[in-house]
Amino acid sequence: MSILLTVAVLASLAGQASPPADPLAPAASGMLQCYAPDVVRHRCQSLAGYRKRADGMIDNSAVVMLSPSPYVVMETVTPVEIDAGAVCGAIRKQDIEAAIVSVDGKKLVEPYATNLRARIAAGMKPIIDHRICTTYVPDGARFIARAVIEGSTQTTTEQTVIWVSPDAGYTVAP
Repeated sequence: MSILLTVAVLASLAGQASPPADPLAPAASGMLQCYAPDVVRHRCQSLAGYRKRADGMIDNSAVVMLSPSPYVVMETVTPVEIDAGAVCGAIRKQDIEAAIVSVDGKKLVEPYATNLRARIAAGMKPIIDHRICTTYVPDGARFIARAVIEGSTQTTTEQTVIWVSPDAGYTVAP
């Protein structure tokens, strides 16, 4: 699995102008982040939503396309926090172990799901439990998401991100 897809699991961002002071402000009204958007077909490589918890942490719910053919999607929930204007968190093995995995639109049942989650975790091993911080830099009506893993900027993983309403019809699809 590419680092690009892995970074999308956390749903984080950045670019050319100054990042917003609260990068997740639109999430307070239920908006979702659409990574690598196709605005004509209302498709995303991944969709991310955020919900604030009582302990101050934020749950990042992400639906990520891992493969377009066969069409493989993984749904995870990972805790994140805002730190110096960036969205930060670590992909944990337990998040992957709890993930819902679908192939060609059908949720995998056990033990198939367990086996695929183990393969996904093996592919993500180099970044599991490493702090990833993403900044979102305005680029017109969009943002550029830039990830930093353990202090190292990952310029090859930059993605375009837009905020979309949950009822706008955007889906994760090839």
